[in-house]
Amino acid sequence: MQTRLFKLFIFLFLIIFLASCTAVVGWKDFGAGKEYYQQSSYNNAIKKFSESIKQNPTHWNFYYYRGLAYIKLKKTNFAIRDLTKSLELLPTVDTWYSKLPKDEWALIYVRRGMLYNEEGVYDLALKDYIQALELDSNCVGAYFYRGITEEKLNKFSEALEDYTKAIDLMSYPFSGIGVAEKIRVYLHRAFVYREQNLLQLALKDNNQAINIKGTWEAYLSRSITHTKLGNYDNAITDLDRTIELNPIAGIAYLLRSDVKQLKNCNLNQVLEDSLSALNVHLIDKKTKQEIYNGIAWILATAADDGIRDAKNAIVFAKKSVQIEENFTNLDTLAVALAATGKFEEAISIEKKAIDLCKKNHPKYLSIVENHLDALKNRKEIREECPGLNFVKEYFGLKE
Repeated sequence: MQTRLFKLFIFLFLIIFLASCTAVVGWKDFGAGKEYYQQSSYNNAIKKFSESIKQNPTHWNFYYYRGLAYIKLKKTNFAIRDLTKSLELLPTVDTWYSKLPKDEWALIYVRRGMLYNEEGVYDLALKDYIQALELDSNCVGAYFYRGITEEKLNKFSEALEDYTKAIDLMSYPFSGIGVAEKIRVYLHRAFVYREQNLLQLALKDNNQAINIKGTWEAYLSRSITHTKLGNYDNAITDLDRTIELNPIAGIAYLLRSDVKQLKNCNLNQVLEDSLSALNVHLIDKKTKQEIYNGIAWILATAADDGIRDAKNAIVFAKKSVQIEENFTNLDTLAVALAATGKFEEAISIEKKAIDLCKKNHPKYLSIVENHLDALKNRKEIREECPGLNFVKEYFGLKE
């Protein structure tokens, strides 16, 4: 009898031992991968996570962390693939050491939703945020990032509701939301308030963000609110502070030039800030294109002969066109060419600008058609404050 019990004990021990061995297959490489990940050595981390997957292709955690590493390397499609596989495997988990609490499970959906949002696949992003909220109705990230997607879709009422819910949840002691995220939520809600012309509410959120921590992004955002309110001195002060905190934020120089133009149309200061914006790194091609075009328009059309410089206007206009043709920079190039007496070439380019305007921005058609009529009559375009109307339109200001 004792012999039989002993054999049964050995048998059960072997089953448990083998099960535990199976459970830890791949964990050694996984642990090494996590160490590499924490050291920001993401390519090495991916190699280790891939080894773990080869050894044990049924564990969600291995795919999840490899997905996180791909996110760090901005390999979005690979990251989506791995997070998707992780989510597919999660419901099959039945061991205590592999199960994931629902609130953490929800965050995987949020992360994948963020990736879909970056890729412009908004319908899938929204589905992931809904799934996250079904798992955890208090998931701050799901409300916040769903708000961002809704904002991109111009669903401002829905975005406002989600940002407000996120802010309400952030007030709880253990919300798990860091300082940077809190600031971002307030700044996004401020943006939506501005879009709805609720400027005092936008200013309140801007101030709240700055009270949390005065980042350059927070001051930049408040400068836009001040500008829309007509508080130009306050806006310039905020932009000065933005540049002080981040001297390579090109957009701050550009906005400061716009505000100075609105305040008193000091074209020398406008040009100085515009040129400064071109010399910094945090500036995308579209913004650079707009800056080139703005400088060209001032140089081509300024009523002040001390500022007007048609030859350099052509240079800057061509730089804008080289990035990408649109009706505004072709219009500017045509006007600049006319300022040097090249009316025939100017008329040809203005006609091209009109064609693009008809196709993409018909509400501006009368402006470029008036320019064409002037060029046909051999008249140059001159303005006391060049580009002021476009600046007013950018900020949504009334004439």
